[in-house]
Amino acid sequence: MATSSNVAIKEFFDHTSIRDLEDRLLQAPSLELRYPRHHALGVIDTKTAVRDLVEHYCEFMSVLKANVSDFPIYGHQLSPPPLIDQVWREHILDTRGYRAFCHEKFGKTMHRNANGALHRNIHQRELKRAKTTFVYAKLLGEKRIGELLSAGLWWPTRSFEEPTDADDIAEAEETATEVSRKRRVEGHNEGPAARQKKRLGEDSSIKPSEDKATQTETEDQPVIIFIQLCTPYEAGMPISRMTHCELGASVHHMKTLLRAHCIPICADIDKFTLFFDGTRLDPAKTLRSYGVAKYAVLQVYKEQC
Repeated sequence: MATSSNVAIKEFFDHTSIRDLEDRLLQAPSLELRYPRHHALGVIDTKTAVRDLVEHYCEFMSVLKANVSDFPIYGHQLSPPPLIDQVWREHILDTRGYRAFCHEKFGKTMHRNANGALHRNIHQRELKRAKTTFVYAKLLGEKRIGELLSAGLWWPTRSFEEPTDADDIAEAEETATEVSRKRRVEGHNEGPAARQKKRLGEDSSIKPSEDKATQTETEDQPVIIFIQLCTPYEAGMPISRMTHCELGASVHHMKTLLRAHCIPICADIDKFTLFFDGTRLDPAKTLRSYGVAKYAVLQVYKEQC
């Protein structure tokens, strides 16, 4: 647990309803079944695992409280990862205890998933998750995001810049909806061959002139990038590496960094391939040209002999 947030977490953890929540979770079979699929817990003892989840839930609540003055800009649009959200749901089922908890800590009831529309649209959901990542990084530091990602208790998101007011939030959500609509239309109009080429990275929409212009931009400050190993024997392996890289750097430079970090399958730079968002990355292009942003996740595949 992040040291900088221990005091705030303890404030929430000491509430009577939180202690009752631990007992309720120990009796929740649907939650228990998910333990083996989350390496973050790193424990066999169920009681210890539940305590770990409740502490992460209290950390999320402390982040909510720190942003309570920004409601509704942040409040109802923050979204915890699935396991933590399930703990939140279980807490809400204790109606009397949850109401007392909220009024003591927030001065009002905190509603879970108040804006259901955000969850019916994948791009809206990504925006909501990105906001949560931004707030966590702002309050607890980027290192904390890396810890949660490596543990499997977080989800990778694209970068999110701090909104200035509610109008900016509305505009961003409208943009996300329009992007979703365009992608559906483009996917419907393309034939199977075109879609296959796009997946393999053979039909990049980045024009050479645009890519060249990107390469000549002023150097970026390094940003955090997460690496997921995806060899045939480790398919589905959780995020296991975090590195810093400039978005204006070439894909080849990124591969060189990974080799320097001593990632086993990256020892031979010519025998592994980087993918992002389902697209194979051309070593000559820049990371930015593929839409790679802060907190992005790159998949590493070992070439088959």
